[in-house]
Amino acid sequence: MSSRQKAFHFDHGAQYFTARSEAFKTFLAPFIQSGIITRWDARFIELDGDTIVSRRCWNARYPHYVAAPGMNAVCQAIATDLNVHYNTRIKSIQALGSQWELKTEANTSPGTFDWVITAIPAQQAADLMPEHFSHARQLQQKKMQACSTLMLGFEQPLDFDFDCALVRNADISWISVNSSKPQRLPSFTLVILQQPMGRGQSRT
Repeated sequence: MSSRQKAFHFDHGAQYFTARSEAFKTFLAPFIQSGIITRWDARFIELDGDTIVSRRCWNARYPHYVAAPGMNAVCQAIATDLNVHYNTRIKSIQALGSQWELKTEANTSPGTFDWVITAIPAQQAADLMPEHFSHARQLQQKKMQACSTLMLGFEQPLDFDFDCALVRNADISWISVNSSKPQRLPSFTLVILQQPMGRGQSRT
């Protein structure tokens, strides 16, 4: 997700992504060609507490991608030809023959569908699903791990010798000079992610 505040622009959700499978690389190709997705050749460091344990620059050998001008640009591009319903809250999903019917808070239905994909927290998904949903119990037992994001904008740039940092054994897990990403606003911005309890570190 991306957010703007006056002269500052922040990616406060996903910070970047990589492509490993050929299928995903093929999917990304037209977005890369159009400039919606671009490579972020960041100066990357790993920290153990406050000690730098490794340093490298991301490059084309194992590319790290961001969307431009913000991380939500990919979803906006994909949704261009879709029939999107805004400001519509679904309250239930019910089986209707071999399809699924959605019901809104106003007790209306936007239609029936062969597939329903949920991309929401487990507890919210559990509230939507019918009682006989085979994974209902697993959804109800899932516990969320909170993760706070600190977004800082500065009138003058700070003298950093890195663009992003993975942090271990500390209260924070990630530091990003968000303005170092391609096609961002020139104002110096930082995004700092809290370390969720018990969360493992991902590959970079």
